This record gives sequence, structure tokens and C-alpha cells, in this order.
Amino acid sequence: MSAFRSKADIIQIKFGKVRLEISKHRSLMTVNDPKRTFTEIDYRGKNLMFIKNSIFILIGILFLLASNLAIAEKPSDADALSDINEGKVVWDITVGNPKKLLLMLNVIEETYDDLVRQNVKPDMVFAFHGPVMKLITTESPDLALDEEEAHEEILELLTDFSKKPGVKMESCSIAARLLNIDNETIITEVKPVGNTFVSLIGYQKQGYALIPIY
Repeated sequence: MSAFRSKADIIQIKFGKVRLEISKHRSLMTVNDPKRTFTEIDYRGKNLMFIKNSIFILIGILFLLASNLAIAEKPSDADALSDINEGKVVWDITVGNPKKLLLMLNVIEETYDDLVRQNVKPDMVFAFHGPVMKLITTESPDLALDEEEAHEEILELLTDFSKKPGVKMESCSIAARLLNIDNETIITEVKPVGNTFVSLIGYQKQGYALIPIY
């Protein structure tokens, strides 16, 4: 929600370029975008429950419209994706800070969606090694409270990623050994491999772009 404004006879709530107007003088609730009116409800003579329900419905519509407009207005990557039908990338992930990792995973998820939106088939490999290893085990790491919340979201995101077509995740057995992590405790969505440096060499040779997440 980007703005709330109230005048003598009108209340206005804005989400980006979309707005909800509640007119006390005209007894109307309206959802508008800059070009046209989407929805209008006349609440003259209606009881309080009807008015409350109508406001919740209109706010829901407002959220959907604002989200769709944001997607529609996002610039394309047509130049970079010219004659490309598959996006092959290895995410080289070492970052051990839960908040930073969560942020980057959300960006990776948006990247996946951006490829799909532009008719490019994602082919993504997640290669985990280094400090991040403590965040992808079934054993609870020693984290601050706010980091624990981020860690929970990380595990949920990785579960979601594992269900997406064209995604596989690997962890480094060398890193696990050096950090005293048992490969048996690695979350099931991630496959332990012998050496992720070998993986990075091999995938790059196969034409995968390498993007570090450090």
C-alpha cells in the first residue's frame, strides 16, 4: 500500500497506480486504475456488514490489479534472450548469512519466473559449499531469533525450488567433511556430490553460466 488519503467526503487508498475510493457523499466504493473503472459498488441503504465485506473484497481486487500492473510494466530482457530458448545457469552458493541467503534465493526465484515469463526454459543447478552448508541440514544451526525465521523461510523456498521443472541442487561432500557435517543430515531436496568444484568445472564445460552467490 503506497498511500492513504482522506478528504471531507472521500477516502482514497492507493496501491501503485491503482486506487480504491470510498465516497461518503455519493455512497459509492470504486476501484480505479489510471485508464478506467474496474469495479463500483453502491452501498446506499446497506447495512454495516455489507459495507465491511465490500471493502475487503475491493481491497483484494486492488492487490491483484496492482500486482498484475507491476508485472505488466516490468521491462523485458529481449536483447539478452534473443534466439535463446533455454537458460542454463549454475548458482555457486556459499553465503552463510541466513538473511542474505534468503534475499538472494528470492531473487533467484524471480529470475526463474522471468525466464518462464519470456518463454525461456530454466535449467538451474544450485551448488552448495562453504558456510552455507550449515543452513541446508536437518540439524538446527545456532542462530539468532531473526535468523531462525529467515532459515525457516530458506528451507521452505528450497522445497519449492525442488518441485520446479529444470532445477537440481547439489552439496559438496568435501565441505561437509571439513565442517563436520554428516551427508546423511543434508535435506532431502539437495543431493550430496563428491566435489562441487568438479561440478562447477563440468557444468561450465556443458555451457552453463556461472553466477556466484557469496
